[in-house]
Amino acid sequence: QYEKAINVFDQLIRADPENPRGYFLKSAAYFWMFSADMQNQQIGDIFKQISYQAVEVAEKRLEENEQDVNALFYMGGAYGSLGRYYGMTYSYLESYWYGKKGVRYLEQVIELDSTYYDAYLGLGIYHYLADVLPKFVKVLSFLLGLEGDRDLGIQQLKLAAERGVYGRIEALFC
Repeated sequence: QYEKAINVFDQLIRADPENPRGYFLKSAAYFWMFSADMQNQQIGDIFKQISYQAVEVAEKRLEENEQDVNALFYMGGAYGSLGRYYGMTYSYLESYWYGKKGVRYLEQVIELDSTYYDAYLGLGIYHYLADVLPKFVKVLSFLLGLEGDRDLGIQQLKLAAERGVYGRIEALFC
């Protein structure tokens, strides 16, 4: 029910355009739409555009308060999703760059609040995927310092599934 979800997220954006939450959630809907039809570049382009909007809005909030855990979370989530998108489209350098950037923001969230369980979803996806990359990509990832840990990733996904709010279902799926 992508259209219904997008309408709800558009309402969130209209109600609070300076909050990255609505943009991030809307980008997630487009991410999953693209995942179901990876030949549809128009959907991929919309996903990227909305993700970059989420980043812009989060950056403005972080300029006001660099320890705003919600802004850090949405920034990390948007960059992480962009990393996954670029991995799906075989743009491995961009995938690495965005994924690593997303992880840095999510790690900041956990440093500030270890009970922000939704942040463990992105960290878990990153750590798991970085460990199970195809061999030809692992060589590049080793040179770039991409550290994967399948077991840690699974632990983090379980934590997000058990205690997360927004990412609970996705963590169960992963």
